[in-house]
Amino acid sequence: MQGRRRSLWLLLVPFVIFIVGLPFANHIHPLIFGVPFFTFWMLVGVVCTPLAIWLAALFDPLYGRRNNGRER
Repeated sequence: MQGRRRSLWLLLVPFVIFIVGLPFANHIHPLIFGVPFFTFWMLVGVVCTPLAIWLAALFDPLYGRRNNGRER
């Protein structure tokens, strides 16, 4: 029987950053580290996306397990 794969919920983080949070982050001011807030928000999303994918794979109990193409 397949175990619970709760770690896959981490894959919603990039969706929330880029799609849901985008209308709230669409501002020029304030400037953060000399860049507009919108640019900073996109940079945070680009950094968080691979991190979320890595964490989802790390905590997924079925990731990397092979059984001749079949799940147990």
